[in-house]
Amino acid sequence: MTMYLEAARPGGTRVDRDKLEAAMIRGLRECGVLRRSDELTAKVWMPVDVGYVVYDRARTPAVNTIFAHLNSLGVESIGRYGGWKYSFMEETILDGKRCAERLTGGGGAEPAHAGELRALK
Repeated sequence: MTMYLEAARPGGTRVDRDKLEAAMIRGLRECGVLRRSDELTAKVWMPVDVGYVVYDRARTPAVNTIFAHLNSLGVESIGRYGGWKYSFMEETILDGKRCAERLTGGGGAEPAHAGELRALK
């Protein structure tokens, strides 16, 4: 099985990766996701300096304008950063899947921000 874990922290906070990793593994074992006998064969750390979108009152009009422009150029903008939204990893993966389906004619759903684009038309 493969897992993706996130640990958020305020910007500039130093992290002891060994302690954080041990705490995450301990938590997964305590809640029954991992067994003591499970072997971890690979671990990859990918620090992201800025990982969460912060919404304000200017967000919706700005996003509508940006998506309308990108749409007029035929650009797909998806995922947490490309969709300028707060989302979870599974949603981002599904955004990519739906985009690939649209691009290949596989009948994927509209992008998550399609409703915002329609509102501009």
